[in-house]
Amino acid sequence: DTVGVQADGTLWISDASKNGTWTGDKMNRFGDGTNWQQLVRAHNEVLLLKNDGTLWRWGTNHFDWSNWQTNWPNLRTYPLHQIGTDSDWKEIYSRWGNLARKADGSVWKVGVDDKSGKDELRRDTNLDQVVFQTLSFSGNGEMAYVRPDGTLWMSWMYQQKGQSVNSDFVQVGTETNWTAIALNWQKMVALKSDGSLWQWHFFHPWNMSQGQLILAAQEP
Repeated sequence: DTVGVQADGTLWISDASKNGTWTGDKMNRFGDGTNWQQLVRAHNEVLLLKNDGTLWRWGTNHFDWSNWQTNWPNLRTYPLHQIGTDSDWKEIYSRWGNLARKADGSVWKVGVDDKSGKDELRRDTNLDQVVFQTLSFSGNGEMAYVRPDGTLWMSWMYQQKGQSVNSDFVQVGTETNWTAIALNWQKMVALKSDGSLWQWHFFHPWNMSQGQLILAAQEP
């Protein structure tokens, strides 16, 4: 399904697909709401934000793939439902997982409990400072973003006492003219305001301490 929110706050979805054909050019209004603000997609679900500050989920991340040939994931199969009762959500983000920020600046991971299947919100203080508009994930633990002051910051995942943990965000270099960043497996590409493009290759620092990571990030 292709989904989107119009400038007038209405929610739209594409025609049901048959035989795997793309139907994104045939959009239909879904429901009668006019206060949808933002939506992001991860896998088989959509996370949505309303103008009243409420958070919503559409779809599922527990789809049964055993009969996918005849029961392909379809958003229409699942009702829209509100996540929790709070009405102070301000923005949402999705890539390798859903994130939501509240009016007080706190960031929360939005997921589903594996055992109960119920919505789950987990606080992530390490992401409070990040700018969602410039945040990028590699998919294997690295994260990077550009601050409003044009500085570039990055975090890694590494092993500590047998557990995977994320390092604190550390500044990459001292430049203040970065505008965009994109991460992929062992590679990072960043754009400067002068139009120049920069690239890094790095390895998985699983066995490095956070102190070693900080020194590695600061090296040119």
